[in-house]
Amino acid sequence: MADRAYRSMFADKTSQSIIVSGESGAGKTETAKYVMNFLALVGKNQTSDLQEKILGTNPILEAFGNAKTLRNGNSSRFGKLVKIWFEPVQGSIQVASIVTYLLERSRVAKVNEHERNFHVFYQLCAGLSAEERDRVGLTVACEGGQGSHPVASQYHYLEQGKCITANCLDDAVAFVNLRQAMDRVGIDSIEQAAVFDVVAGILHLGNITFDSKEDSHDAESVSMNTGEFAVIDMNKARNEQAMKFASELLGLDSQELKKKLVSRVMFSGRGSSYTIRFNCSQAMNARDALAKHIYRRLFDYLVSRINASLMGEVESDVTQACQFIGILDIYGFEIMADNSFEQLCINFANEKLQQFFLCDVFKQEQEMYRREAIKWQDIEYVDNGDLLLLMESKPLGVFCILDEQCVMPKATDKSFSQKVHSAFQKHSRFLRNPRTKSVDEAFTVRHFAGDVTYSTAAFLEKNTDSLPLELENLAKSSSASLLSQLMSYDQDVSSRSRRNSLTVQEDTPIVPAVPARSNAGRNSVSLPRFKTVASRFLQQLDALMMDLKSTKPHYIRCIKPNHVQVANMLDGNFVLSQLNCSGMVEVVQLMQKGYPTRCQYSELFTRYCELLPESMRELEPRCFVEGMLMALGVNKDEYQLGLCRVFLKAGRLDFLEQLRGRGEQASEAVLQKVLSWLRRKKMQRACFTVRSVLRLNRIVQAYRAINKMVSFVKCLVSIRRGTTTVINRVRVKLHCTVRLQALWRGRVARMSYFKLMSALVKLQRWALSRVVRLQYLHTCETHRLALEQAERDRLDLLAKIAEEERLLLAVAQKEEEERMEHERSLEENRRNERIQKELEEEAAKQRLRRQQEEELMRRLLLEQEEREAKERLLRAQQEAENKRKEMEEEKQRIETEIAERERESQAKLDAERRAVEEEKRRIQEDFERQRQEMRKALEEERQKMVQEREAMLQHEKRRLEEEDRIRVEQRRVE
Repeated sequence: MADRAYRSMFADKTSQSIIVSGESGAGKTETAKYVMNFLALVGKNQTSDLQEKILGTNPILEAFGNAKTLRNGNSSRFGKLVKIWFEPVQGSIQVASIVTYLLERSRVAKVNEHERNFHVFYQLCAGLSAEERDRVGLTVACEGGQGSHPVASQYHYLEQGKCITANCLDDAVAFVNLRQAMDRVGIDSIEQAAVFDVVAGILHLGNITFDSKEDSHDAESVSMNTGEFAVIDMNKARNEQAMKFASELLGLDSQELKKKLVSRVMFSGRGSSYTIRFNCSQAMNARDALAKHIYRRLFDYLVSRINASLMGEVESDVTQACQFIGILDIYGFEIMADNSFEQLCINFANEKLQQFFLCDVFKQEQEMYRREAIKWQDIEYVDNGDLLLLMESKPLGVFCILDEQCVMPKATDKSFSQKVHSAFQKHSRFLRNPRTKSVDEAFTVRHFAGDVTYSTAAFLEKNTDSLPLELENLAKSSSASLLSQLMSYDQDVSSRSRRNSLTVQEDTPIVPAVPARSNAGRNSVSLPRFKTVASRFLQQLDALMMDLKSTKPHYIRCIKPNHVQVANMLDGNFVLSQLNCSGMVEVVQLMQKGYPTRCQYSELFTRYCELLPESMRELEPRCFVEGMLMALGVNKDEYQLGLCRVFLKAGRLDFLEQLRGRGEQASEAVLQKVLSWLRRKKMQRACFTVRSVLRLNRIVQAYRAINKMVSFVKCLVSIRRGTTTVINRVRVKLHCTVRLQALWRGRVARMSYFKLMSALVKLQRWALSRVVRLQYLHTCETHRLALEQAERDRLDLLAKIAEEERLLLAVAQKEEEERMEHERSLEENRRNERIQKELEEEAAKQRLRRQQEEELMRRLLLEQEEREAKERLLRAQQEAENKRKEMEEEKQRIETEIAERERESQAKLDAERRAVEEEKRRIQEDFERQRQEMRKALEEERQKMVQEREAMLQHEKRRLEEEDRIRVEQRRVE
């Protein structure tokens, strides 16, 4: 993959990126080191040792940024992006830089059980010489210890995890490699000693303990916890030694440090001041905040020193003229027993990378197929865009709510959890009821790799990264040059970034949001002076996405073979779940069905036309590519021709590479095939042209026939017009005769009309009444048939409703049977577990009896073994009790899920019944409305027919009266 990215950078003239992803412990860090080793080898610069410096950054960053966790012995507790710029002609390395993301600084003060702190603490304890160890105070305070680090076991920050050694690491050898790497990047021995002094000072700072003392009601001091406050008992040897070495190594005044750790000074509105004393918990928080702050500043300082060594005195024009390869090694997706703010940020970063992977592989790929108009059926995949909106949308995202709560004066972790639940209770990615904690303490998010429950304890504190102002000012006034430089490091970086355009925005370390103290009055609200950790982390991720989008990405997906960290063991189900969650199954489908190789017609024509005779160089690029595919016998199922490029299956581009190794005879054979194909294609075009000409000829002939027909019709029309004129003249001459005949015939007709009028009126009256009667009967019959059809429809609907109710009852019965079967299986499991537990207890009793017998035989020699046997028995009983509790919790969870499923099915059944009732009522209402409308229409039709009949009678009456009047006038004229 690294070789592909290196070659693609020169072929495409674009920057590349290699994204290494996977779960925690899958091997991302080692894979990134392999990639860096390869790039350093192929891009070796003969005039500088830059590649050695790049490789030397790994031991430093791993020592200060990696730690042992339950899932990984060398887990990266930060993210990094290594950019390596290459010279565009020779391909040698020019410069490099490193960008880091979100160091897990909370690990400095708190380590989970069976985990370790950062490697550098243990390497310092194991690798320092005796003289150096005495100088920094890393001596064994008492005999004993744990493992091979009796020194490390004496420090609170290291021993609380109960895991001093790591099987996969040799701390002494790693410390030697660390010093060599520091020398390689330009950190000399004096600066190394100053760095190790700060690390040792943090260890001594963690050994300072606090005791509670009753409130003495001092007039100048106020205790934040009524009745007691924290003090540091210097009579204890451990406190005295820890305070001495911490103050000396960090360059702090011991009395001021002792005072600032247990109290702070507040100012009133009138300018007076008073001292607030901490209780033990608050004092330990202040001590841990100082340790975490110093360590985070030290880590950022080392990263800046590494970047200064890698960048050198290079001008900005060099990087603009060169292309780079970025290697992204970021923390993997984590699901811990107790997930906090760090896990939320880590998992969100993995969600962003997963979205980038989906957009690059699926969306852009399938969009290109649609633009090129090739035959393609889209592949369905899971899109996590809704989760990103849930987390980072404004103003109602989880991170926005967290930042809002951080500036509220009375906000707590509980109020933050409640607000998150109220805002996203209906979101599909948000689970309202966490399984292990209440809604006031945690919330659950449905990630692409699984459901994760986040405990909101200390969320606000970790997001603000607050440090008391007194301790910050004390650290800035340190007599140790390195610590004072660390505390003013942020300002130096910001000014240097303005002067040096090569320093990208992400290189600026995360600046903690230190609450500002105001002397304006008691009621003044402390607001953060800087951006919160979450907002700065989101900005870094956005900048990272912009960098990745500006490059051509390459993906390395690391798969963890098993979850127990055992070599030569492959858990198929575990591996399959990782492939499904990461979307690799859909990617394989896309690769199988898609066309991963695509080239522009012009590029292929320019690259390969010189290998063929002159006759083929005159072809168009598309015709050239199509002819070569046909001539070389490529199956039509293995390629498609788009509008601007050709799409090929994987490995099919080799057909053109075969031309380079063929002789003139083979080229001549290819030429003959192409010429034959061209002749066939020309013949097909000629046939198509002939068919088109014949069709056009038929159309022209039809058009001419139509024109002749139109001319003939026009002649007929003109002849008809002349004939009509002659006829009109004859008609005028005959008009008088016709008039006389009309008068005579009219008289005769009127005489006969008067004779038949009375009979005709009677007949017409009878006929009209008959017609009206028949129409009325037909209307009534139609209405009756419509009512019968509506009744049949209603009966069919009722039958359908009854069938649906029967099906719903059957489904409910089936669910009840499944629940009963599930309960029987649970009962069977509980019975088997009870039997297994009895067997285990019986075995434990037998082991106890054997131990007792051996104790009687060797009472003096095996006292130690008896204690160990008792301890093993207690652990076995505790494990059995824990297992029993876990089974009870699992039982409660299953019962809760069953009850929830029953409630959901019952609610669904009730909703469907209500819907059926509503549909039934709506159909009845529609039927009644239609019947009323039909009745109204029939009544209106009947009234209309009556009115028409009356109008006809009125008209007939007027006509008869008019005829009588005319007859009277004619008689009078005669």
